[in-house]
Amino acid sequence: MGVPGEMAPAAAESNRMPINSLSKTPMGPLFKRGWGVIPVLLTLALTLLPCYSFGSDTPSISLSEAYRLALENNEDIRIAQEDLKQGRLLMKEAITVLIPRLSANAGTSRQYFTDGTSLSSKSWGLTLDQTLFSGGRTWIARKGAKYTLKSAEFGLAFARQSVLMSVVSGFYDTLSADRLVRLKEGAVGRLKEQLRSAQAHFNVGDVPKTDVLSARVGLSGAQVDLVQARKNLIMARRRLENLIGVSLPNGIQVPPDVGIPEKPLAELKDIARLKRADLRQGRELIKVSEQQARLTAGGKGPSVKLSGSFSRYDKDIPSIPEKTVSLRLDWPFFQGGLVGLQAKEAYSRTRQEKERYGRLVKSDLLSVESALRDLEALKAQDDLVKSTLDDAEETFRLERLQFDLGGAVSLDVLKAQENLVAAEDAAVTQRYETRRTRALLLYSIGALDMDAFGPE
Repeated sequence: MGVPGEMAPAAAESNRMPINSLSKTPMGPLFKRGWGVIPVLLTLALTLLPCYSFGSDTPSISLSEAYRLALENNEDIRIAQEDLKQGRLLMKEAITVLIPRLSANAGTSRQYFTDGTSLSSKSWGLTLDQTLFSGGRTWIARKGAKYTLKSAEFGLAFARQSVLMSVVSGFYDTLSADRLVRLKEGAVGRLKEQLRSAQAHFNVGDVPKTDVLSARVGLSGAQVDLVQARKNLIMARRRLENLIGVSLPNGIQVPPDVGIPEKPLAELKDIARLKRADLRQGRELIKVSEQQARLTAGGKGPSVKLSGSFSRYDKDIPSIPEKTVSLRLDWPFFQGGLVGLQAKEAYSRTRQEKERYGRLVKSDLLSVESALRDLEALKAQDDLVKSTLDDAEETFRLERLQFDLGGAVSLDVLKAQENLVAAEDAAVTQRYETRRTRALLLYSIGALDMDAFGPE
């Protein structure tokens, strides 16, 4: 048997049912009542569960194609895109404050006098308003809109990186789940052969019946594991389909491995502070909050507005002017303390935004260290996992050989089989978890994009 080619993340193993837990399941009483019912039920379950194949001769999807679909269909991306549209509109709104306001008016009126007479008239006109001075509030609002737009751009960039990381994890989860299915199928095949061999030895009187019964128990447990592995594969595919928004083809391609910077933890944290899109967004949000506070505090400052109007009437009315030009100063120097209270509230929000950013920095830098430590641990145990698998394969081969020659009991073979299955699972986990963690380290420092994977 060769070294398993691919490995599954630890999440793919959380639902596995170990053999020694069979007595705690609803199937436990069946083991006590008799052996004949179990293979029938397990065979039926295996038949009903679909089995997905990822052979090279079937249509497959690449990481870049899946990422493109996710960008088109993922809800988080759409939300971030709408935030960007709102930021652009807000920027335009801030600029329109500098443009004069021109409005048209038209109306009709009828006046009644005490002598019983009345006068009706119709009019139309134009009014032009232009703010000449607002205490700098116009420019403050424009700067705030600029920071809001930058924040939305960084938010979209972070959403794209997060979706890419989710797609990568989904690929590895699905590939590892498929690999585990094939390993479980191999384990079932080995145990079927063991049961056949034990039955043949029992028929000629070389082994007791307990060896046959033990082989049946081992086969039943392996079949239960296979059912669970196939279920995990189905759910891994469903999660990936939900992420990219379309149904998966039968096969998915193994994503190319990523290169990571060989730098100490302190330098990786510095890179994260500079490059992580969510941290850059957080800094822009602080600026937005500061500008909003300044804008609110400036509400008690003076403003100067120039206005002009032109009106026409259907009748000559000497007492009503046809053209008007005015220059007005507004200075709300006392409003019962309202502006001051609003300013304090705005500055409080700014302090809140800074605290949120500080909390985000701690969380992000901790994720950098966590990814680096995980990768170091995986590297340290790589040789151990491989040697354990080699030893388990050789032990199983020798135990089978000794059993066939009459020098071992069935329980020794079953124990070697259990150790081999555990070693195969660990090898699968080791390979794919290492690849996923490498991508996660890049993501944690803000450097994960499709270019990191190189050509597929």
